[in-house]
Amino acid sequence: MTRNLFLLIGLLFTCNSAVYSQSDEIKSKLKDFNIGSELFINSLEDENATFSFDAKITNVTSEKTSVQLAHFDPSLEEGVRWKLISVNGSTPNNKELKAFNKHHNKAPKKLKAELSDDDYWIDNENETELVIAFRYNEDVLPHKYAFLAHCTGKLYLNKETKRIDHVEYVNDELLHVSIFKVDKLNLTQKYQLNEEGDAYFLVEQKTVMDAILLGQSVEVIDEVVYSNYKKVK
Repeated sequence: MTRNLFLLIGLLFTCNSAVYSQSDEIKSKLKDFNIGSELFINSLEDENATFSFDAKITNVTSEKTSVQLAHFDPSLEEGVRWKLISVNGSTPNNKELKAFNKHHNKAPKKLKAELSDDDYWIDNENETELVIAFRYNEDVLPHKYAFLAHCTGKLYLNKETKRIDHVEYVNDELLHVSIFKVDKLNLTQKYQLNEEGDAYFLVEQKTVMDAILLGQSVEVIDEVVYSNYKKVK
């Protein structure tokens, strides 16, 4: 889920025909933040990715906690770019490697994110913050991410620093995510502008779900922390 959601966020700014067809007010406000497609590291798993990075992936349920350390290298061939380093501090076994590769090293489908005027609006604005809300069109989302069409996303922009702070998704109705029926979902992505000021890095993504599995209520927490970004191509 993680990498493709990041790509969708990037598309909010790379698809100029969608974003900049919005009201002149929104267009003007975004320009104040100097946001453009060149600022986004928005292809973390396809052939256009240019940065390697490390990822700490933590999954927490009432049954167990799993911590995976992984590395991504876009200079490698597709299918082997993600490498699982360890699981709970130990060398991963064959079952864990197979599950990891199925999720991470599978060839991605091309993503599209179209926003109409009704799907993109100013949610809140004050002296220190601008919040832009949006919804995706389900017709153009891959099946795996169709649940996003039933969530409202909010982009938080800091007026004092002129930077993106974070993006948050909250569901508007009951969802089905993977094997879970989800009553409540909150997904937060935190960003950081690199030292050169020419790229935003995703530094943390946290998903908290109140879900139902086999008739039982369960809280599921997924957190991914990204670090050590290095340009490799």
